[in-house]
Amino acid sequence: MGAAKWAVPLLLLAVLLAGGWVLVRGDSEVYAVPQKLCEVPVTPSALQPLLPPGEKLEVDEIDTENPLDAPILLCRVHVDDETVMALNVRAFSSPSPDLMEKFRAARSAYGIANPHEDSIDGEYAIVDAGGSLVETACPGRGGEAVLEINVKDFSVQGDSGEGRERMKNFTEDFMNSAREVYC
Repeated sequence: MGAAKWAVPLLLLAVLLAGGWVLVRGDSEVYAVPQKLCEVPVTPSALQPLLPPGEKLEVDEIDTENPLDAPILLCRVHVDDETVMALNVRAFSSPSPDLMEKFRAARSAYGIANPHEDSIDGEYAIVDAGGSLVETACPGRGGEAVLEINVKDFSVQGDSGEGRERMKNFTEDFMNSAREVYC
């Protein structure tokens, strides 16, 4: 009988706390998570964990040419006028002989502070919570052509296993869509 006496007040407290959490969270994240980033379809549930809360999300694509061995997509994501993510896709006539060596030669260009070797959808990848680098076959561009995809998440602080998984999930989703768009 004593437990029943506290059931209603505890239930009321839980409802009030949950409602307050929704109000606080709702005020801090007003923008809708896009279904495309610079014409490349993305799964909002894969993108959302990488984005910080805010009121306004904007996506800018930097104009590029589409020849082989050149950038084909340079895309920036801004939340409340702050750049939070960069997506770069380049096409090459053949894969890098050693992607890790290429990364090490220009480490700061890729936004990966703590490189972990991994596999994304069967492709060799370099990943940390704040970025990823992967090459994937693109036969529609001829011969051994590949897309090099680099994702940089500027809103991430530090590295963690959870953060790497979020980056890996988004990179896989983006890579599969980019192949459909550009190959």
